Amino acid sequence: MWLMVSHRFRIGKTTVHNIVKETSNAVWEVLQPQCMPVPDHQQWKEIARAFFDKCNVPNCIGSVDGKHCRLKCPSNASSLFHNHEQYHSIVLMAIIADVKCCFTLIDVGAYGRNSDSAVFSNSNMGRSFLSGHLDITQPSEIPTTDIKVPFYLIDEAFPLKPNIMRPYPRKDLDYSRKVFNYKMSRARRTVECAFGMLTQKFGVLKTSMETSTEVSKAIVKSICVLHDFIHHEYSMNFRSDNDDAIDDHHQNMRSLSRARSTRPTAEALSIRDTLREYFVSPGGAVEWQDRNIH
Repeated sequence: MWLMVSHRFRIGKTTVHNIVKETSNAVWEVLQPQCMPVPDHQQWKEIARAFFDKCNVPNCIGSVDGKHCRLKCPSNASSLFHNHEQYHSIVLMAIIADVKCCFTLIDVGAYGRNSDSAVFSNSNMGRSFLSGHLDITQPSEIPTTDIKVPFYLIDEAFPLKPNIMRPYPRKDLDYSRKVFNYKMSRARRTVECAFGMLTQKFGVLKTSMETSTEVSKAIVKSICVLHDFIHHEYSMNFRSDNDDAIDDHHQNMRSLSRARSTRPTAEALSIRDTLREYFVSPGGAVEWQDRNIH
């Protein structure tokens, strides 16, 4: 890529490299405060309200997942960047993606060999979230009930915690657990859609980045904030019609069900069961959920 650009504009490869690095850093520094600031107390509540309106999931403040961004193997990197898919990468961890498929918080640059849960736990944003330092509002009542539960993220790869919900294992799913997993899939697909749209917009993610890891990180951060900027400017809202993408729901349910065994706390189990019961109650059920879980 760098050689092609160098020949096309008749400038040296080092010059191209420096231009890309400086431009990517400038894009991030200018747009991040406008398009991807760390939410405050009130903004977290607005994110949760949007998830409830669009996905019928109460007190959810986002879904979290990691994406491997290909790069040419750095020199002297050993196997640090070699991931389970058998290529070299750095990890884009979308700490949270909202219902409009915009990234709320991201972490970029972890070694490709690391698991998503390890990347999340070791990132600054992940540590801040798990330690309760992100100014997230206190537990709030579930709509139509007087039961309070914490605000939480959704993912399948992380251990079940009071502020991280994961699906029930596939084995011995009863009706209410199927409904719970379906509701989780509705919310979790936001981050999958965000990654898909990001890849379609920016072709650099479709091939290996042949540059230093420092520049690769800058590129990924800049395209994430540009993705948010485009959405904010052109109001490209996430499609969340009730009957849309039923096949996608089923696919997400299958992936969400392949959960590894963990040892969650009694509090986390109780919160998940509370949400499960709410989803099949008259106040929390939606008319199309029965059709979509079968």
